[in-house]
Amino acid sequence: MFIASLSPAPAQAKPRAPRVAVFELELRNVRLKASMAKILRDYLSDRLAATGRYRVVPGDKTRAALNREQLRSKSSCFAKSCQIRIGQALAADRSLSTRVMRIGRRCTVSATLYNLRTQVTEKGAAARGGCGEEALQEAIDKVVRKLTGRGGGAAPGAVAPPPPPEPGVSGGGDQALPPVKAEVGTLAVEGTPRGARIDVKGPRGFRGPGAAGLPYTWRSVPSGRYEVLVRKSKYGDYRSTVEVQTDRTRVVSVKLELSHGSLWVGGTPAGAKVEVSGDGGYGKRWGLTGGFTLRGVPRGSVTVRVSRGGYESLSREVLVQGGQVSRVPVKLQAVQSRTSGSSSGGSSPGKAGLVWVRIPGGSFRMGSESGDSDEKPVHTVRVSSFELLKSEVTVGQYGACVKAGKCSAPDSSGSYCNWGKSGRGRHPVNCVDWKQARAFCGWSGGRLPSESEWEYAARSGGKGWKYPWGNAAATCSRAVMDDGGNGCGKVRTWPVCSKSSGNSAQGLCDLAGNVWEWVEDCWHGSYETAPSTGKAWTENCSGSNRVGRGGGWNSSAGNARAAFRYNGGPGNRNYDLGFRCAR
Repeated sequence: MFIASLSPAPAQAKPRAPRVAVFELELRNVRLKASMAKILRDYLSDRLAATGRYRVVPGDKTRAALNREQLRSKSSCFAKSCQIRIGQALAADRSLSTRVMRIGRRCTVSATLYNLRTQVTEKGAAARGGCGEEALQEAIDKVVRKLTGRGGGAAPGAVAPPPPPEPGVSGGGDQALPPVKAEVGTLAVEGTPRGARIDVKGPRGFRGPGAAGLPYTWRSVPSGRYEVLVRKSKYGDYRSTVEVQTDRTRVVSVKLELSHGSLWVGGTPAGAKVEVSGDGGYGKRWGLTGGFTLRGVPRGSVTVRVSRGGYESLSREVLVQGGQVSRVPVKLQAVQSRTSGSSSGGSSPGKAGLVWVRIPGGSFRMGSESGDSDEKPVHTVRVSSFELLKSEVTVGQYGACVKAGKCSAPDSSGSYCNWGKSGRGRHPVNCVDWKQARAFCGWSGGRLPSESEWEYAARSGGKGWKYPWGNAAATCSRAVMDDGGNGCGKVRTWPVCSKSSGNSAQGLCDLAGNVWEWVEDCWHGSYETAPSTGKAWTENCSGSNRVGRGGGWNSSAGNARAAFRYNGGPGNRNYDLGFRCAR
């Protein structure tokens, strides 16, 4: 008897969805913040992946490859040849380039899907609408539907259409992809102090347990944007908006800081009057008789003023940290007697309303490895403690020096010069040259800061930050700059300290933007042989030019970096150039 042994035929492997590298949006005649352009690009990637027809290369990998290519070629990478190289390096099958173009009041979003194997355009789609953020989001949804035949997402259990067949592979009834999963992810909130109350608001479909205690994890939540609020008695609140992506875990790390600290003031002379003012509403006076501690001071900046007859007064901005004691040692100097009619330019703290902030000394790395050639080599500098004006010198403050006959009037001929313009008293004085800046600082009892002192302060006391507030990008939320137009759209300076979220850790404002600031140093084309102390570098100069720092109201984010340097003639009276003093 012959018995045939029959084996089941092997199942035919289903093809994998093509892998797509999605590139940054190319903007034509469209103003979008860099952060929003990134969000829209990521939104496009998420919608495309959610159809199930394509697998999308993670955005961070595409951006890293794009940055490497742009550094190599020193240009943008919107050309097809450039995107082909990057797509192939990422082992992608397709590349998606997207252009946003404005004509009149309408914007068009157009996308081109390019086959990297055949090197021909596979599909194209476009949608027209408004130019606002929500209108562009809707246009992206339309483009995704046209490219894929789907709406950028599927209900749980729905079956996605098969992907386009690969070159040389015929279609067939067995080509369908598995069902598309529900678009859900995981949100975890962790950190300290334990037990802090967590409140989360999410997109439609989110059903959390309401308030929870830190730490807590929400699983299988709809992908989308979530608002997280963490709070506890005696601590400052934490607020953040985060994005939960499909099949990803979004971890929010929290470290609440105590909402109040203490302030100690002590020193000489005995009996001096002390006044503390700040957000807590402190306005009382205490006698300085050896020192006292003020408890329960809200975290943030307070102003301490100490005075007594026959002594020079003191005015100091102090940063109170939660759960810590901030110390203010005082040693008032006796007023020096002068003969009547003396032309001495002596000054006491607080003259012309100036507010001085003490900057504790320390070492830091000056310059930038990724910056221009004049910011190199990066080198270590030791800076002694000094004081710096909280703000750039204002029109009103400079006017007091002109009235005293110690300063010459700034240029007022330009339409952007603040001198002589109504309502500009609290704006930074501009259109002043280097010698005028030095004259004012001498009259006020100070001097121009050295370049290393200025950069040390602009890095919040020598931290390795790009900006006074950290490494977050410079925008109009923190600096008066060219973002949505010069001067944040106002095409002029703003009153000093208008952007408190851009302050340094010591409470100094406008170290990035508003006006460039003269420093004492002469210009050198690099930091070769630069001194390692915080003193001004005034030897072996590259000509007679002087240095300015910090960027102005018409500067880009790159020029507002703490390490960026301005090279200008000492007689320049530019409308974006001012100063602050040190002592």
